[in-house]
Amino acid sequence: LTVLDAPESVRSLDVVRDTLVALDYQEVINYSFVDGALEADFSNSDGEPIELLNPIASSLAVMRTQLVGSLVQNLKTNLARSQSRVRVFEIAKVFERDASVTATESTVPNLAQPLRLAGLAYGSAQPEQWGAKTADVDFYDVKGDLERLFAPESLTFAAFAHPAAHPGRCAKVLLKGQEIGWIGQMHPRLQQTHDLPRAPMLFELDASAVVARELPVAKAISKQQIVTRDLAIIVKRDILAQQIQQLIVDLQQKDEACSIIQSVELFDVYQGDRIAADEKSMAYRVQLQDMEHTLQDAQIEAVMARVLSELQQQLGARLR
Repeated sequence: LTVLDAPESVRSLDVVRDTLVALDYQEVINYSFVDGALEADFSNSDGEPIELLNPIASSLAVMRTQLVGSLVQNLKTNLARSQSRVRVFEIAKVFERDASVTATESTVPNLAQPLRLAGLAYGSAQPEQWGAKTADVDFYDVKGDLERLFAPESLTFAAFAHPAAHPGRCAKVLLKGQEIGWIGQMHPRLQQTHDLPRAPMLFELDASAVVARELPVAKAISKQQIVTRDLAIIVKRDILAQQIQQLIVDLQQKDEACSIIQSVELFDVYQGDRIAADEKSMAYRVQLQDMEHTLQDAQIEAVMARVLSELQQQLGARLR
C-alpha cells in the first residue's frame, strides 16, 4: 500500500507527521492505559476515567483521556538517559465516557474515542551551536510550531485555564473561531511532582481538525515591487496584538482596495513614561504589492488611511 493509494485521512496524517518531523519533533507510541495518578494530573475531563478490569500492572490501570501525560513520561525516560533536549509528539485515540455513543461496527456504546495530536518540547529552542546562545523553548516557540503546522490557515489563541498548565501561560487554540485544543507550559506543581529541572511546553489538539486543515497551494509571484510602510499606534494595554493583526487581515479580505496588503508584522511594543500608564505603543510593518501594476503613492496612502481608520473605529487606536 503506497501513500498515494491510501485513504485521504491517512495521507493527511502523513503530511502532519512530516511537518512535525521537519519542525524537529520525533513521533512516539505509548500505551492507551496509564497510571491513575498520572491521568488525574493531566486530565481536563470532569468524568471518572475508565478502569481496566484486569490491568497488566497497577501502573497501567485506567484508559487515558489525554496524551500529554504519556509524553511527560517519555521526557523523564529521555532525561534519565542524559538527553537534555526533547521534542516529541503522538497521534492516538483517547477514551472518554459519552452516553450519546451507540454500538456500531467501529464504536463501543457509551465510549467516545476521539483522535488527538499532542506534543511536548523541552530544553533549548534550537540545537546547540557555536553561533548562538542557548535559550529554553518557550510558549511562543511552540505557538510558532503550531502556526507553521496549520499554514496557510491562521490560528487564534485566547487565555485558558487548564489544570496541567501554568496559570497565565496557557491558551486555547482556535481555528476559524472553533476551539480545537490547548497549548501551555506545565504547571509548577506538576513540575515538582514529576521532579523535572524545567517545565516543558505542552499542546494537545483535535486531530480531525489538523487533518481537515487547508494545505498550502502554489501561487504566482508578482513581478511588481513590494512597498513597505510602518504604522505606529497607541492603544489600551488590554488590546491584544492578535486583535490588531486579525482586524487588518479581515480588512484585506473584505475591502478590494486593501487586497494589496500582503503581510502585517508587529516589530515593536513600548510601555513607558512617554505614554499613559494604561496605554501601550505598538508598531507594525505592512507590506503592500499588486500582482499586475506598480503601486502609486496615492493608492498606498489611501490603504494605510483605511487601515488606521478601521483601527480607530474598532479598537480606539490613535496614531503615535
